[in-house]
Amino acid sequence: MVSGVYTLELSQRLAASRSDRIIGLARLPLAFVILLAVWLDPTQPTRVPTLTYTLLLGYAAFAITVAILLFRPSPRPMLAVVAHLADLGVFTFLVYTTEGPTSPFFLLFTFSIVSAAFRWRWRGALWTSLAVLVLQVLSTVVFMQFVPDTIFETDRFLIRSAHVIVTGGMLVYFAYHQERIAEQASRLRPMSVGPWYEKERNDFLTKCAAYLGETFESPQVVLAMDEPEEPSAGAHIWNAGKMRVERVAPDVFMRLMSQPADAPVWINAGADWDELMRTTEMLPCPADPSKRSPLPNQFSGDAQILSVSVPSKYSEGRLYITNPKGRWWDIAVIAELLARQIGEGLDRIETAAVQSRANHAEERLSLARDLHDGTLQTLSGTALQLENLARLAESNPAAVTSRIRILQDWLVGEQRELRRLIRKLRPGQLEPTDGVQVRKAWMHELAEGLQNQWNIKVAVKMPSGELRVSQDVDYHLNQIIREAAANSARHGGVTKVDVTIGQTDEGLNVTITDDGSGLSTHGVFDSHESARLNIGPRSLRERVAVLGGALVIDSSARGLRLNIHLPMPPLEAA
Repeated sequence: MVSGVYTLELSQRLAASRSDRIIGLARLPLAFVILLAVWLDPTQPTRVPTLTYTLLLGYAAFAITVAILLFRPSPRPMLAVVAHLADLGVFTFLVYTTEGPTSPFFLLFTFSIVSAAFRWRWRGALWTSLAVLVLQVLSTVVFMQFVPDTIFETDRFLIRSAHVIVTGGMLVYFAYHQERIAEQASRLRPMSVGPWYEKERNDFLTKCAAYLGETFESPQVVLAMDEPEEPSAGAHIWNAGKMRVERVAPDVFMRLMSQPADAPVWINAGADWDELMRTTEMLPCPADPSKRSPLPNQFSGDAQILSVSVPSKYSEGRLYITNPKGRWWDIAVIAELLARQIGEGLDRIETAAVQSRANHAEERLSLARDLHDGTLQTLSGTALQLENLARLAESNPAAVTSRIRILQDWLVGEQRELRRLIRKLRPGQLEPTDGVQVRKAWMHELAEGLQNQWNIKVAVKMPSGELRVSQDVDYHLNQIIREAAANSARHGGVTKVDVTIGQTDEGLNVTITDDGSGLSTHGVFDSHESARLNIGPRSLRERVAVLGGALVIDSSARGLRLNIHLPMPPLEAA
């Protein structure tokens, strides 16, 4: 989704560029009127007349030059700053040479304050007003110092200072509130048209090219972007209302990217474009159409092409717009802002793709943990029991039947677990989130199954009554107990496993101990330390981490102790 920041910046930059032209046009008659006013008054200027006339003639020529430069396709923003400083300097000098503190040309400073408000909004009006006040004081002090018999008129000085303060203050207030209103409106009014909500990269770029062609009423638009993990770039081409996507040779794409990337660039069609389209392996325009560059290369000789870089974190590209309608500089500003929106959209799509791949990887890892801690452990236990039955069949055939029934019960239970896992993986098959009850009877049933499966004693202790936990925690709690018991039976020479479950306001505390010989390395280790040393049950450690819990392993010659905390706020009773 595109925020209103670009809309606000676009409006501000367009307003600034148009203000520059208005100010430049207004400066032209002002410069000649000043020159005419000084020439018609025989008493002015009272000091350095030759230098004053020379300066005013130069100022008139400067006004003409600035007006011409402002109407070029790509004027520089610094030109407005230079012109503004020149205005202040010329007006200050003119006041000094024409009666000083009582000069009628002091009103020219109003033009500077209004121009600053137009160009730089409230900040420009504020700083220019302060600068005019400082210049007024300095020019008065200098005039009184170097011109004898000068009478300081306090009333005139105060009135002029009040004029600057009031005029500047009103413009600051007006410009500030206009800026605030524009900012609020841009944020409250999201962009509802255009391709900005597309989620697929190819569809997004295709609609962007079409959107640019329609926005600028351009006959041809080329949006060339490189593609990750692809040897060639892709060009999305809008040509007279029709869209097509072509591949771009690497050397052609490199020349397309060779244009300056810091600002929009205007280039001519014909030879310039043909040079960009020429590949090193072929003539500029091969006879065989299948060997020609897929990009349009038959622009008319007088066509103008606007080239703008598309900034993106994950890819590189440029867009080319042929004969866009509108004022050249306004078009360049709009195209640059739209190119930034396209780059932001590409970054959003790529970030979503990276996140999606990460989510899929986590889902696969979760499935691997579930199969390892559930089905795989049951199959391992079943294989162990079948091996025991083979030996028991020779010495006590009557006991085989009862053991087979136990195995059948295990397999039926595992079928239920597999169905539960499959339901979790199916889209739309979400389990209830209002919590489940962990009853003692169910925990004892789980312990009995593990005891029969691994031929070890398993005891579960929990508070009287029931624990109410979320569906997710209930599932993982069962898997944690199963994995811990299986690891103890298979690796630790264990005869007994004790499980203690408690609940606090912060979540569940689970303690699992056995009477084996512990790990190969003895000591107390948290999750990070055990992962670094690669000791302890990895699957169990990962499962606790997914839940945001904590695992502490205490290994000694007397056995292994697992202290597990699973954060979960207590649920209200149903």
